[in-house]
Amino acid sequence: MLHRSCLIGIALSYLPTLAWPAAIGACFAWAGAAGTAFWLLIAALVGYAWMLAVYRGARVQHRGVKVMRKDQPELMAVVEGVMQRAGIGRLDGVWLAPDAGAWALIGRRDWLWRRHVGVALGLLTVAHLSADELGAILAHEAGHLTDRRALRLFLSHRRRMVLRKLEWRTTRPLRWYWTWFLKMTREQGLDSERHADAVATQMYGADLAERAQQRFAEASVVHAIVMQRFIRPLWDRRIAPATFFEAYEAVWDRTPQRVAAAVTAWMQSPEQPRDTHPGLAQRCGGRSFPLPPSLRGDLPLAGLQELDRRCAASLRQRERRYPMKTMTWTEIRAEREKLGLVRWPPPQEADVTPA
Repeated sequence: MLHRSCLIGIALSYLPTLAWPAAIGACFAWAGAAGTAFWLLIAALVGYAWMLAVYRGARVQHRGVKVMRKDQPELMAVVEGVMQRAGIGRLDGVWLAPDAGAWALIGRRDWLWRRHVGVALGLLTVAHLSADELGAILAHEAGHLTDRRALRLFLSHRRRMVLRKLEWRTTRPLRWYWTWFLKMTREQGLDSERHADAVATQMYGADLAERAQQRFAEASVVHAIVMQRFIRPLWDRRIAPATFFEAYEAVWDRTPQRVAAAVTAWMQSPEQPRDTHPGLAQRCGGRSFPLPPSLRGDLPLAGLQELDRRCAASLRQRERRYPMKTMTWTEIRAEREKLGLVRWPPPQEADVTPA
C-alpha cells in the first residue's frame, strides 16, 4: 500500500512539468508541425540522458560553509561518530548553513551504485545544542540516509522541492495544485519523518531524542524572530548586518519569555497540510523542557565569528542579490534613528513561530 501511494505521489509531483511539453506539442500539432515537435522531444531526451551520464559521478554540493576535520575537529568527531554508528561509510561533505536546521543531502549514485550523500547543519543549531543533542539530530538525518524504502525517500525529497517552489512568484498560477499535492502526500511524508525519528530514538534513547527536538525548535524560533524583526527590515533598507549571532544572543538574553512562549505555541499549534514533519508535541513525547540558561551549547566551534560572517553573507547572497552596505551591529545601533529603529532590540511583540 505504501509502495503504491508513494508511486502515485511521485507521479503527481511531475504532472505539471509534463503538462508543459504536452501543451507545446499540442500547439505544434495544431500548426501542422507534429514532426518537428517529435524530433525536439527526442533531442531533449538525448540531452537529458547525456547530462545524467556526465554528472553521474558528481558529488553533493550545498550552499553554505563547508567544514573539514582540521578546521572543526570537535564537530566532525560528533558527525563521524554518528555516521559510523548508523553504518554510513562516507560523506561528500558537511556544511554549516546560515539558519537553524538540519538536512540529509542525497544525490545520485555513482558508477559503483554508491549514493552520494552529505549533511547540512544550521550554524545556530550547532552552536545551541549540546554534543549529545546534536548527535540525536544527526541520527535523525542518518535515518533518512539509510532509509531502505527508496520511493518514500524520493517522495519526501519531491515534497521539499514543492515547498521551495511555493516561495517563488512564478508558481502562483499553480499554487492551488501544489497545495493540494502536499495535502494528498502528507501521510507518506510524515511516515518518512517518523522512521527517521525512530532511528534517533533507537540510537540515543527517547529522553535525549525528545529534548534535542525542543532544543532544535528553540534555535528555529530564535532565528525566525531575528530574521523577521531585524535582518529583513534592514535588508529592505539595503543594510546587511555583517553577522547574526549578536542579534541571536540579544533575543535569547533579553526576551527569553518570548522564546519560551513561541516554542509552547509551536507545540500547541495544529498540524497543517504543508507540514513535512509530525507536530512538535508528538516529536517531544508531549513533554516540555526548561530553556537552558545560555544560548550556547557545550560544543566548541573554532572561529565562530568568521563562520557567522560567512554564513550571513551566504544567506544574503541567496535571498537578496542587489548591492547592500555591510554594517556591524555597533554601527547599526549608532545609526538606529536614521535607519528607523526606535529601539534595539524592539519591544516584545507577538510570538513568532517558524513555518
